[in-house]
Amino acid sequence: MTFLISLVALLLTIAFPFSALAQPRPPIRVGLLLPSTGPLTVQGTDTTRGAELYFSKVGNRAGGREIQLLKEDTEAKADVGLTKVKKLVERDRRGPGHSGLHPPAGGPDDRPGGLQP
Repeated sequence: MTFLISLVALLLTIAFPFSALAQPRPPIRVGLLLPSTGPLTVQGTDTTRGAELYFSKVGNRAGGREIQLLKEDTEAKADVGLTKVKKLVERDRRGPGHSGLHPPAGGPDDRPGGLQP
């Protein structure tokens, strides 16, 4: 009887961490701040399509997590782009990465726990 209880305890100990790993993890959200209207429409559309093509080729997954693209039209205007950056940061909790909008947006937040590109 003691052996059976020990065996059940061992199996529960081994199974518990795996059940914790099986929980779904939140998706990775990637913000694309590109012009889809205005004078740079072609460049913005091509870059967006390139990102979509790449992510579709890798199954829209990274590290076992789903990737979601958050696309925003900057209209190739700094003021519109800054508004869209603020929206992504404040509402969607994404920071600007490599972009011409980086300087007006204030760059990455280097504080511990701050938003990173």
